[in-house]
This record gives sequence, structure tokens and C-alpha cells, in this order.
Amino acid sequence: GHDAVVKASAGAFDAIFLDVRMPDLNGLELAQVLRRFAAPPQLVFVTAYESAAVEAFELHALDYLLKPVGRQRLEQALERVADAVATVESGQSRTAPRETDSEVVAVAHVRSGSTHLVPRSSILYLQSHGDFVRIVTADARYLLRNTLTDVERRWEPFGFVRVHRQY
Repeated sequence: GHDAVVKASAGAFDAIFLDVRMPDLNGLELAQVLRRFAAPPQLVFVTAYESAAVEAFELHALDYLLKPVGRQRLEQALERVADAVATVESGQSRTAPRETDSEVVAVAHVRSGSTHLVPRSSILYLQSHGDFVRIVTADARYLLRNTLTDVERRWEPFGFVRVHRQY
């Protein structure tokens, strides 16, 4: 982790692939540091630990690959990096929603508690559920630790509209 900060500070990088568990700084701590750079690199996590997916996406990770990583999945991640770098180089704002931002949401499965990456396009609706938001797809239900008001504000650029106090 420390060596990565030193190397990243020495030059500009388009993307950095990192693990969750590393010596010195762990991957999430390193991501927090890298996000503060004037021109932060795209971050892709490659790890055996699915438990950090939500935190990684909160740090605006571009992708989260679970080991062992297949060739096709790695190629998809590299395409996302190339698209994101092209977007930045074309002068478009990093804060504007990009197609890669809107693809997946890291959520907890209601029954198993495991973390899943759910494509936004598969979400049927959201429901306020106490301090959580229930995400309903055709296949399953998930929980997102957030308020519906915050999700409404952040997802509005992706076409989500609040139609009721709870939905």
C-alpha cells in the first residue's frame, strides 16, 4: 500500500488495479488516498473478498473483480477502464454519470447477507425499509444501507423517480 502511494504520486496513471488486503495500507485505505489526487486514476479491485464491494463502490471504484478472474471478465474491466479514460480525456466531467457508473450497484442479499452486484437496469423498484432501502428485481430482493431520499438524489441522473413517500 505504501509503495503504491509513492509510485502513484510520482506520475499519472489511467487506472490502478488493487486488492482489498495488502500490507501497510489496505486496498480501501489506498483508494481513499488515491481519490484525493488532482487527477485520480480509475480504480479496479481484484480480490477474493466480496465483503468489501459496497465500500469499494462508495469510493467510486470502476469495477470489482472476484478471484479467480476469468479472461472475459478481465477484458470487460479493461474496456470499462478504456471507456472511462476516454471520457475523462474528452473533457467530460468526472461527476457526470457515465454508462459505467450506472451499470451495477453493490447490495446485500436479504436472506444470505452476501454482497451482490445488481445491474441498475434489472431493478424493478425501490422501497423505503427503515434505515435501509429494499431493492426489488425480478429474481431477488436486496438491501442497501441508505435512505430513500439519498438514493433518490444520487440515482436521479440514471432515470429513477420517486413516486411515493415509500417508493
